[in-house]
This record gives sequence, C-alpha cells and structure tokens, in this order.
Amino acid sequence: MASSVQAPIVSQYSPATRQDSGSRIANDATGKAFTGEAVTVKTNAMSPLQKNAEKIANMAEELVQHVKDNKKDLKNRKVKEGTSFSEEMMKRVQKVQTIQNVQEIKDFLQQLKNTPNLTQKQLEDMLKNAFGGDTLHEFMGLNEAAHYFNDDDDKSRLVKQALNDHFSKNRVAIKSGLNISALAAREAEELSDTRELRETHLKLLGGEEVAQRTLDHVTDLPTLKELYKHIIDTHGSSAFEKAVLVHLKLLAVDLASLNPSTSPERLKAVIDELSSLKVLVGLHDGCIETQEQLQRLHPETTLDASELMEEILKLLEKTWMGESDLQSLLNCLTDEVV
Repeated sequence: MASSVQAPIVSQYSPATRQDSGSRIANDATGKAFTGEAVTVKTNAMSPLQKNAEKIANMAEELVQHVKDNKKDLKNRKVKEGTSFSEEMMKRVQKVQTIQNVQEIKDFLQQLKNTPNLTQKQLEDMLKNAFGGDTLHEFMGLNEAAHYFNDDDDKSRLVKQALNDHFSKNRVAIKSGLNISALAAREAEELSDTRELRETHLKLLGGEEVAQRTLDHVTDLPTLKELYKHIIDTHGSSAFEKAVLVHLKLLAVDLASLNPSTSPERLKAVIDELSSLKVLVGLHDGCIETQEQLQRLHPETTLDASELMEEILKLLEKTWMGESDLQSLLNCLTDEVV
C-alpha cells in the first residue's frame, strides 16, 4: 500500500471523531499530530467498556475506510464466512439480552396444556415450532415442561421421556451451555428453578466438581487484549468465530443461573464479559474486511487479520498516543504490501 495511508485515530476506549478539515479533533485533550491529524487522549475512565462498546467497534470500520480512501476502485466486498459468523454472534448477544425465550417457553407450556391426548409426533412438532430447531432451547423447554406436568399421567411420562431422550442425543451441545436470556433468570419466580435443573444434568456429566466449574464461565480478564489472547490460546486464531459463539452460550448459562439473591457484582461480571465479546466481534470483523480488501488490491500481501487485531488491542490499552505508538499499526498494514 502506498506510504500516504493515514493512521487510524484511536484512543484508549473509543475512536476519535474526525473533523472535515482533518487538522484538529474536537475533544477535551489532544496528543501529537500525525500525518496532518491529531490524536486524542481519553481521560474518562468510568465504565469505558460498557458505555463505549459501540464506539470501540467503529475502529474496525475506520480501518476499512482508510483503505477505501486510498483506493477508489475497490470492488464491493463479498460476504464471506467471517462476516456471517460475526453477524450470528451479534444476534446471539442480542438474543441473550432479550426476554424472547421466556415468552417462547410460556407459549410452549400453554400449548402443551391445551393439547389433550398428546402424542410423540405432536410434541416433536410443538418443540420445533416453538424454538426453531434450536437444541438448547428445546432442552430448556422440555425441562420446564417436565416440572410443569409432574403428575403421573400419560402426558407427564411422554414429556419426561422426551427430555431424557433429548439429553442423551445432545449431551455435547447441552454441556456447551443452555442459551436462555438474562431476563429469564430475573423472572425466576415465573419459571421453575433453572439453576437446580442445570446442576442436576451437569452432575450426570461429571459430578459435583464439574457442575460447579461449568456454571462459572467468566474469565474476569481485565482487558480486551487478554480476553482475545485467552480465546486464541484456547481455540486457535482460525476458530475465533466459533470459539466466541461457544463462549457466549457458556455465559448464557451463568446468566440463567442467577437468582434474586445474586450480588450486583456477579451480574456485572457476566454482563461485562458479554460486552467485551461484542467489542471483539466488531473489531475482528473489521480486521477480516481489511485483510480481504488488501488481498484484492495486492494479491501478494500476507497480512494476517489476527496480527492486525493484536496491534489494535495494544493501542486500546494506551492512554497517551503519538507517532511511535501508531507506527506499529501502520507497519502491520503497509509492510506486507510491496
């Protein structure tokens, strides 16, 4: 890439806002000018991740825009696997944070209640229609139904048999996490004890110790850089999207296990980690876009999206930034292009 590429403007927790003139940034404090642009310094440290997740994710879009500004003949980007995975992750985050699954379960139970002489085929159809074929949601619905219909009658026996069969066929998926919403846990009085149900089935997988360990999936890592490194070290850079999906499901287990007596600190820890994952998703997708666009412009480039991601995360940890701090990011973008 040509040496005239401008450095993205970044700060510790959110991207800077660029004026049209390109010569000054509207902010409380400014750093050294770099290629005609100022570099901002963020001094507000109050809940930066939670309050600025969307702004941080916009850094990735700014990187892509820098490429477009210098190459006007870019073709329209094709949606590839990385983007589709990221879109699914965003939907997963939103789904965890809504009350959708509470209503799904209520509707499922009501439909069962209103169906006399229930057959296995009817039950299978109801599950599919209620939860869209999602294995984890179907398991949760059957769990609730098994407690709701606790009489020793044909319907109760049919539901409990379906629950056992479903668990036997999908042990791995269920161990990965039951994906229900945080609000479902807050409305625990309207549902049965989801934590007790979950612990019972996890004990079947590996005893008391496994059950307790599996019910706590928050890494409590203090920075985005450390969380990203944890994911990469555990699953590898090529499996980032799938690893985040799994981690989101595991965090959903923690959310669903909360009850009215849970401390605010514990709830905040889970929500913070969800926010961190959402930020990483946005940044990672932007890095994938940058890599693909550079490779279309310069097929000989060997730029790796994970390397670019690491450089961005390093910058996010800094409070003051000038030319030397941004040079590593520029090098990552330009050194691989002849």
